Amino acid sequence: RLWMDDVVEVVLFADSLNPSTYHHLFLNSAGCWTDSYDSDSRIGAKWNSGMTTSVSHRRDGWTGTFEVPLAAFPYLKDEVQFEVARERNLQHDAGIHHLYNLSPCANSFNDQDNLATLILK
Repeated sequence: RLWMDDVVEVVLFADSLNPSTYHHLFLNSAGCWTDSYDSDSRIGAKWNSGMTTSVSHRRDGWTGTFEVPLAAFPYLKDEVQFEVARERNLQHDAGIHHLYNLSPCANSFNDQDNLATLILK
């Protein structure tokens, strides 16, 4: 349940053979992370991306970095739809959930009509 924490998420639609699937990466402020290969019908499927992470803390926040080898995406194409989201769930907010997205999300993070595009060259 990492997504319920103070977390950054990246969703990549990197499988050109199956566009309804996506790679989902999570990193929280404590340095815990997970990766999964999901679809509309299968959430949280195990995937070993080979991701490495680091987290550093400041007085006013935190910075997280994660790297995933390109080999983890065997069906990568020249253009990849993606989403980056920041979920802020702090204990002192007493149930207040802050959500920040790169792309405008009409329905969910997986709303492919509104995702950003990463061009790989």
